[in-house]
Amino acid sequence: MIDKIKTKKARTKKAVLGKIAAKAGLNAHIKPGELTTAVAVFTSGRSGTSLISSLLDGHPYVAATPDQIMIGFYLFWEEFGDLESGALAEAFIDQFETLFNGAAHCKNLKSSSCGGEEDGFTTMGENRDQTLSADVDVFRASMKAMLPPGQTVTRRLFTQAMHLAYSDAIGHRLEAGAIIMLGLHTVSHPVVIALSEDFENPRPLHMVREPIQTLGSHFRHKQGAGDLKPRTSSMIVRNRYTSGKPALENLKFQSRALRLEDLHIAPKRTMMAVCGWLNIPWDETLLQSTFNGLKFWNDS
Repeated sequence: MIDKIKTKKARTKKAVLGKIAAKAGLNAHIKPGELTTAVAVFTSGRSGTSLISSLLDGHPYVAATPDQIMIGFYLFWEEFGDLESGALAEAFIDQFETLFNGAAHCKNLKSSSCGGEEDGFTTMGENRDQTLSADVDVFRASMKAMLPPGQTVTRRLFTQAMHLAYSDAIGHRLEAGAIIMLGLHTVSHPVVIALSEDFENPRPLHMVREPIQTLGSHFRHKQGAGDLKPRTSSMIVRNRYTSGKPALENLKFQSRALRLEDLHIAPKRTMMAVCGWLNIPWDETLLQSTFNGLKFWNDS
């Protein structure tokens, strides 16, 4: 089993107040190649991946995209990765439309379920009347400034530039030393291998939950969506009781499991432990569930 995160004293930092206007080059003080650490959030089935992602999302040392929208990123790369940088950025915008308009669903096959009311992206903000959004023109301009024109780029560079550009597009100013958070969601060997090829020291974070509660949540969620199938149900039962294993054996010592119950019972202590593991300072935003600066109320 992956070791539980151990609490480590973290430096305190004043919370960021308000939201900065989105603009190209907002994070020009950081070069794409400086984003060398990536934490990947994985699920064991209705175990709080959306919650942990939303808590980390507003941190000034975390460059992220909302929730699990990037679940299909490596599938996207297989199809479009050989395009020159400008066309590649346009393909990304087209395939992951949810990033820029939370009411829309992604065209990417693996991410196609992401978006809309079912993910809670159209009922955000204090009054639940706002939709997830990002400035696509700012994103496009920032990508253009960071990627060499007319040339193909590595998957690593695109991942780094994309996270900086998205931070620009939502007005999220990052601090030097920031890390990338990828909501890859589903654990699979090809995905984790690709992640470890691009980043020398990836940090897989596995969300886990008491298995019976996880199953109950899953069945309730699937039944409400009319998608409760016997074959799927048996697979879910099996997977819940084998969760908590490292994605790859060689990543065991840099992986951690985080219990959803701990996050609810002792949120500050648990998030301070996460900070210690990721080597980022404490920030009060870690107690606020938001995406792109808007309060997040979880999925439907």
